[in-house]
Amino acid sequence: MIHLGWRALTLLWLCLVAFASAAQSAPSGIPDATGEDGFAAPPPLQVYLLTVEPGELYWQRFGHNAILLRDPDGGRSISYNFGYFDFAQQDFLLRFVRGRMLYQAVALDGDADIAGYLEDGRRVWLQELRLEPEAVAKLAAYLAEQVRPENRDYRYDYYTINCSTRVRDAL
Repeated sequence: MIHLGWRALTLLWLCLVAFASAAQSAPSGIPDATGEDGFAAPPPLQVYLLTVEPGELYWQRFGHNAILLRDPDGGRSISYNFGYFDFAQQDFLLRFVRGRMLYQAVALDGDADIAGYLEDGRRVWLQELRLEPEAVAKLAAYLAEQVRPENRDYRYDYYTINCSTRVRDAL
């Protein structure tokens, strides 16, 4: 049986720790997240699922969902909101009664959109979605396409095509 003193055990432990940390360090030659000029690459946009509790008005009774994209550097955010309709649309009242409303996908200032819900006394939840940078870029392009004037209108259905299903489909 080998008997080592506490000094020998401490020295052995320090050697093992040093060896383990050297084995875990990144090998040379692999670039880090800095660009050629030495500045860090910009972080990707942050993606949030925005959920709003139900409100008092008839069309607010089911609650609401949207997608919020935030630039972590500039602080600017855009809320991609699939829950807007226009009271001035043709045959609004008839469409409303028949449940054949035309809704719109719109891009709004994220902070202003959230503030509007809070002013109405509705709680808002933001859940950050951890997506890969490529997925974030694809999502941002898809959402920008959805709010273009030629694409923004859609026939709303309370159960199959609504703000939640449009968010689900985008993600």
